Amino acid sequence: MALPLSYPEYEKAVIGYLSTNGFAGVPEPFGAGPDAFTNTLCSVVFEAALYLRREGKTPTTQTLIEAIDQDRMLSRIAKDAAVAEGLPDWQTFLTIADASLEFNPAGGQIVTEYLADITEAAGRRKAADIGRRLVGAEISPTDALEALGGIQTAGMKTPRFTDFKTIIESGFQRETPAVCEAMPGKFLLYAGRLNEFHGESGIGKTNISLAIASRIMDAGGIVLFLDPEDNPQGIAQRFIALGGNPDHLLSRFKYVHNPEPSDYPGLIEWAKQTKPTGVFLDGMAEALVAEGYNEDKAEDVLPFLRQRIRPFADAGAAVVIADHVAKNKESRGRNPRGSGGKIGRYDGAVYMVELAKPYSPTEAGSVRLIIAKDRNGGVGHVGQHIAELHLTPDEDGKTSVHFTTPTCNGKVFMPTGLMEKISRFVISSHLVPTKNAIEEAVSGKAEYKRQAISSLVELGYLKEEKQGIRLQYHSLKPFTEIGFKQAA
Repeated sequence: MALPLSYPEYEKAVIGYLSTNGFAGVPEPFGAGPDAFTNTLCSVVFEAALYLRREGKTPTTQTLIEAIDQDRMLSRIAKDAAVAEGLPDWQTFLTIADASLEFNPAGGQIVTEYLADITEAAGRRKAADIGRRLVGAEISPTDALEALGGIQTAGMKTPRFTDFKTIIESGFQRETPAVCEAMPGKFLLYAGRLNEFHGESGIGKTNISLAIASRIMDAGGIVLFLDPEDNPQGIAQRFIALGGNPDHLLSRFKYVHNPEPSDYPGLIEWAKQTKPTGVFLDGMAEALVAEGYNEDKAEDVLPFLRQRIRPFADAGAAVVIADHVAKNKESRGRNPRGSGGKIGRYDGAVYMVELAKPYSPTEAGSVRLIIAKDRNGGVGHVGQHIAELHLTPDEDGKTSVHFTTPTCNGKVFMPTGLMEKISRFVISSHLVPTKNAIEEAVSGKAEYKRQAISSLVELGYLKEEKQGIRLQYHSLKPFTEIGFKQAA
């Protein structure tokens, strides 16, 4: 009897646990039927039990309830599943199943049989998919044979230790972006990592996402677009209006409107099989709110990124997240809005988006991408203006989109004259000046003043401190335009 795999991610965790524990140790109420591996509430219980086992704790009714309560992601899934099954709450599920739930080794033989059935079903499903891809010329015969040889069978799983040989032999070459060639030889995104860009509301973050997605598809890649904001018609219209290839919407652009918790396991499994080049989450804040999370709390943000988004990067995709910035310009800095845990988890390229010239469906304009974080250093350093995205409408109602290299052929643009004025002002100020005070006291374009302040901080001339909602600046050493240019 082969069992259907309704929740591949959960079942993988269950199989892994049972494999390492001799297949003996499932909850007694769930050891007598296939629902133990396909029911959502059962899957939540299994995942909580895995956590407890790793912590050296005994899974009981009480400890399972506590573990699920403490994990907002599991708790949310359990609540939704309980509603779907007509239960007043998910705790009732455990009470109905067994008032004193214990892991019972007596069901070991039954579990062994189910484990074999599940593994066999998984193997057949993967083999059938490999055959389909081979017939469709999506993979070569050599790759098909290699993939077939990698299908797991039941039994103890060998630990997957990392082999550093290839890394050592490569000479520890610095990782560089390889996705979305904005300008010749200049890529914006890291594959297999979480990339992000953030900017003010109305600056056109969705347009930027679609422009980058279009570049990826033009180069032959497949894109997954998770959209908690717009709708299919709106996205399609925008994509075409921005000069996107209509054929790509039918073949390379995989769109999911308002993804729900139950959608992610299937999407992650699809990504592992299909290997999309780019995965877009067009609205981090909206995606969090949709699941009842608070973007200001790390305990909400981090599990969401780890469980919902990170698996797409693990599948090899360049993940691109669009986010907002704080409304208060005094306190926003270069980071996205909400918990600082966000930017701490982004291990690719993070860009701050600034409006260079206002644009509309009838008026040409541009935005610029400024590096806010680049852990690997393959794009550039913090504060560097890396690219400008120009949007130019034509008479047919469509808008052409193209990237250009910023001022000075991609070198860092620094308003050194303003930097010297700001340095002098901070030194001479009787009070510790705020960002607003500096911008009001020193003449010049607002965007260049903000750039000058950021550059002075990055170069170690100013120290930035947050006081309440305001940013204040202390002078560490004087900056002079002549001295800086001579040193350069």
